[in-house]
Amino acid sequence: MVPSYYESFGLVALESMACSTPVIASNVGGLGILIKSGYNGFLFEAGDEYNLSKIIISMYLKNGHPDWKKIESLSKNALVYSEEFSWEKSAKEIISYIEKLV
Repeated sequence: MVPSYYESFGLVALESMACSTPVIASNVGGLGILIKSGYNGFLFEAGDEYNLSKIIISMYLKNGHPDWKKIESLSKNALVYSEEFSWEKSAKEIISYIEKLV
């Protein structure tokens, strides 16, 4: 959970997704770009504690029990999405940009 009022990129959210953990985050800064609500986590407006609590309950409960299918899907999607930001991929992109300059 990343309930920030201000956030630049949201590295902590990306690190969480790399560990197959879906993220619940406020829709500020880079978090709104990283989190695809309902796919790899959920977004809420910063300071909206009521909506945050609704998301937590809906994410983990279905008919009074944990919704393991939903959690598993979010976890898998979080991991897959985080791979778009791997160090290896980032390094290759930087090298590619440098080669274009030279």
